[in-house]
Amino acid sequence: MRLVSLWIMWCIAATPLLAQTQPLPLIPWPTHVEQDTGRFVFGRGTVIRLEGGVRGELDAIGRQASDLIVEELGWRPRIRPATDTARAGLTLALIPATPPLGAEGYRHVV
Repeated sequence: MRLVSLWIMWCIAATPLLAQTQPLPLIPWPTHVEQDTGRFVFGRGTVIRLEGGVRGELDAIGRQASDLIVEELGWRPRIRPATDTARAGLTLALIPATPPLGAEGYRHVV
């Protein structure tokens, strides 16, 4: 759960940094990073989408992400199922351990 908390905080804090050409401030350092153009801005309409529905395994992680956003930005995003793509959002999904990610790997796609 601690690794998930660090990943959520990184998603919130590092997203604006992806457009920079300087090294990214990532801990742990990923084995592979692909930087591209574009950006994502958390706004009041941003939602947190959960794969598997709102009452699935990711519910507690979605609530924790929402709490972190309240602490950092002062407003609480709504938590929605992943099928709700009407608004910009952050989608959380559990993925099986696959090479090269391993058991504690993650993907951050903007």
